[in-house]
Amino acid sequence: MDSLTLIAVASIVIAGLTTGFGTMGPALAEGRAVATALTALAQQPDASATITRTYMVRPAMQEPLDCSAEGNVAAIYPAS
Repeated sequence: MDSLTLIAVASIVIAGLTTGFGTMGPALAEGRAVATALTALAQQPDASATITRTYMVRPAMQEPLDCSAEGNVAAIYPAS
């Protein structure tokens, strides 16, 4: 295996790892937000309109950030 092949293999492996770890954080954060919203709804059913509205706005604001982070990883480590 020459050095160019070794560099290519290392780049592909690192790209996969960074993409995997980069997507786990936002997924865990969104899951935690859903769990918190459901807990709040269970504890305060009278405030369901406010909680639901807040829950719907938050992911809508976070999703573009998640996508841009994933896009940055893909741009830095393009699949070849």
